[in-house]
Amino acid sequence: MARRESATLPDCAVFFTPRGAPRVKGGGARADLINTPLSRRTLMSPPRRRHRVHLPALTLLLAGLCLPPAAIPEDAPAAAIPEHTPEPVAAPKAAAAAENPLIVNLSAGRAQWLEAAGERFLGLYADADSGEPQGGIILLHGLGTHPDWPAVIYPLRSALPSQGWATLSIELPAPRQNANREWELKPIFETGAARIEAAALFLEQQGLRNIVVIGHDLGGAVAANALAGVKGGKIKAFVAVGLGLPPHSAAGPYQPALFEQIDVPVLDIYGSRDMDSVMQQAGARARAARKGGAAAYRSQQLDPLKRSATARIPMSEQSGYIAYRQIEITGADHNFTGSEALLIKRITGWLKKHAAGAAVRDKRLSPS
Repeated sequence: MARRESATLPDCAVFFTPRGAPRVKGGGARADLINTPLSRRTLMSPPRRRHRVHLPALTLLLAGLCLPPAAIPEDAPAAAIPEHTPEPVAAPKAAAAAENPLIVNLSAGRAQWLEAAGERFLGLYADADSGEPQGGIILLHGLGTHPDWPAVIYPLRSALPSQGWATLSIELPAPRQNANREWELKPIFETGAARIEAAALFLEQQGLRNIVVIGHDLGGAVAANALAGVKGGKIKAFVAVGLGLPPHSAAGPYQPALFEQIDVPVLDIYGSRDMDSVMQQAGARARAARKGGAAAYRSQQLDPLKRSATARIPMSEQSGYIAYRQIEITGADHNFTGSEALLIKRITGWLKKHAAGAAVRDKRLSPS
């Protein structure tokens, strides 16, 4: 029978697990060790099976682990640390742009960053891809959406280039609610006017002088507010799609009466199943626009309206030129779900009559 031997373990053996130490299935550390003081912690020994260890061999092993630091020669060369050259970090704005899901998932056109009122904002630009250039269109999205919104905005910005129109869909500020849970829209109207101006300037830099603005939902109200009272501005025509303010909106600058002060041709188009606020104010928009058209005729201020269709005002036989047309699309809802093709057809048809553009040779490029 083999003789049993015993040995005294060195001091460092206290770091090995005592037999009675708690164990965790799978060998992981127990969660309650996280809150245990370091002086009371012990390393866990995961195996459940017991192994026979020859005590002299274990003694030599533990003695080797407990060698004093003097066992390492002082003149031993230090381990070489490989040099690390940090990779360049992109600027925050560039990083944010790269991570913007609208840019990453863009399927039509390209991203174009613009600036207005000291703020950068995103625009999605698509060149006209037909042989007959018409001009440029600025698209304004609705409340709580974005410049590539799948309802109304994307169908228009991706389809109009084939009709000769370059499109620039721009980002409007995010809405906020006040203490009464009402939408505070005044900042959006103020910033939106500056962004429309910046977008028009960008289109002019692309050589486009015939510029139209199309606004859906709140975007239409922002455009109406920006155009009211402007004489001889960059915008030559305006299309309002489902124009209306969201419920529970605080008092703001937009009112249907603003249509009386708009001196460019206007198409006011909405669905028969549109939001109540859009349909309830349709009559007020039409009356204001026709009132403004009649005033322009009486004062012979017809230059902005000379490309508009001649229409009759019910109360007058001498209506002259009028810059407003209202269309209700039967069966369409606020987002024109399932009616996108008809919406595009109505808008492009109206643009051909009232905002058609033509290519103009730049005299500066003419040979001398």
